[in-house]
Amino acid sequence: MAPSTTCAKCFKDLHNKDFLCCQTCKLKYDLDCAEVSPGRFADMYARQKVAFKCPACTRKLLKSTGSLQTSNSEDSAHDPSSEDSSPKTFVDNITLRPKAAGKPYSKAPSQTVVTEDKLRDILQHELSSILTATIKQLVTTEISNLSEQFSSFQESISLLNLQLNELKASNDEKNIIIANLTADNEKLKSSHADLQKKLSSVEQHMRANNIIINGIPETKSENLFDTVCKIANSVDCPLLPNDLHHVTRISKNKESSSRPRSVVVKLQSPLLRDTFIAAVSKFNKNNPRDKLNSRHLGISGMINPIFVSEHLTPENSSLYSATRIKAKECQYKFVWIRNGRVFARKNENSRALLISDRESLDKIV
Repeated sequence: MAPSTTCAKCFKDLHNKDFLCCQTCKLKYDLDCAEVSPGRFADMYARQKVAFKCPACTRKLLKSTGSLQTSNSEDSAHDPSSEDSSPKTFVDNITLRPKAAGKPYSKAPSQTVVTEDKLRDILQHELSSILTATIKQLVTTEISNLSEQFSSFQESISLLNLQLNELKASNDEKNIIIANLTADNEKLKSSHADLQKKLSSVEQHMRANNIIINGIPETKSENLFDTVCKIANSVDCPLLPNDLHHVTRISKNKESSSRPRSVVVKLQSPLLRDTFIAAVSKFNKNNPRDKLNSRHLGISGMINPIFVSEHLTPENSSLYSATRIKAKECQYKFVWIRNGRVFARKNENSRALLISDRESLDKIV
């Protein structure tokens, strides 16, 4: 015979439904007839579902237990052996009257039945207590670990603060050293600039008797003494043999330049130098269309202009070139050299400006 698939109480089909099978009568009940809520059914363990008893079997069990207790009580009351068979004494003939007032008679408590819900509550309570104790222990352990870590962090921070203070002190000390070195460096730079100016002044003073001539064509068998004398005669400033101490050509600033090398002439005195330069300037002014050139020296071929000026140091020469460029941009008419110093003038009515260094170029506006 196939097992029944209907509820034993309401006779509804149990297909696709939750149901429980009674351990005692082996009948199947849906959850409503089994008096079990869906939530409780979902929380039940497998062993609880196997040990399930239907309401009818549970009531029968409770009734049989109550009848057994009642029967035991009656048997105990009518047992002849419980009566005292000893002969009555004088005391037994005394009639005992009940007290007027006394505590009411209370039956002995019946045997407590532990249901599944109560067992479930007990288990939940025990599990909750265990879980609470476990969590408390874990939290205590974790707090202890955190406290140890915090103490370790405090020690590390203290060590870092100590190292930071040491670094700060060292940094302050080095800052003082750097400040002192910076001040010393500024002094050295100022001193170097002063020494550079003095050295340039000394070098320029050593050139006080010199003139430099540019534009003289180079030949293999040239006689520079004779050439300088021809220039002097051409500008009406004749020189005696003792007036020329030394004449030589110097190297080019740019080897690729096609210009002839310059000629440096050392004269007898600065006065003779100024006289020679003034004579050349006067000659060029009097002959604007035929200024001093190679033709006046009797040199045939291409005519090269010849320029005569004071012999400057490389620094002053660079300053002179920069002054000429700046003066041309600002439309200055005059730029000249006197005693190794550079001057500039915008026109005949303006005052002369002394250009002593690169910063002085800002005067030209």
